[in-house]
Amino acid sequence: MKVNSNELFCSSGYMPELIGLNWLALPAIIRVLLATDGTVTKSLESYFWEPIRVRCLKQQCLERQRTLQSTDESGPEIEIEKIQDPEGCTSESIWRAGDELWSRDVYLEGRHSQKRYVEASSIVCFSILPNAVRQGLLAGELGIGEIIRMLGLETYRRIVSLGQQPKAPAPPTSVWRVYHLYYKGRILMEIKEEFNLKAFV
Repeated sequence: MKVNSNELFCSSGYMPELIGLNWLALPAIIRVLLATDGTVTKSLESYFWEPIRVRCLKQQCLERQRTLQSTDESGPEIEIEKIQDPEGCTSESIWRAGDELWSRDVYLEGRHSQKRYVEASSIVCFSILPNAVRQGLLAGELGIGEIIRMLGLETYRRIVSLGQQPKAPAPPTSVWRVYHLYYKGRILMEIKEEFNLKAFV
């Protein structure tokens, strides 16, 4: 997932203008979900008044690659660590050497309506997870936010990227966000959530 380092949400006031995302055209609940730093599952249950089920599509350990890259034509080579996901895509690592990383793909659906509201993919740093959270994630039965809330872990979420599919000016069929979840001063997870707009009308 490619992200930027801009601060998208501030402690007060509206968020800055974003090219390619028409906030006024989105349902109010979608605007809330894009901006929330709470648990998406509970927000969906409160709004639609139905229990939300987490379906785990897949989760597996990620392979890591180390390569040498020159800073410029005359400069010394530096070691760059990259993550390779199961589909073969690579991205520069935001993790430390030796961290055990897992990828996880899930979707959130209504138990009564069978609507698929959200699809989420994440990279999780298992190395800094408490054992109880590890077990909950491996079981695949709960969302990340739910497990963290149940265990009372102190975390911080920082939203780093937002967008829509297809890209503007075409009307969106889905909108997405990427955020980092911090635990004990480190990035614990990088999560992308994509909201299916058809399920919200």
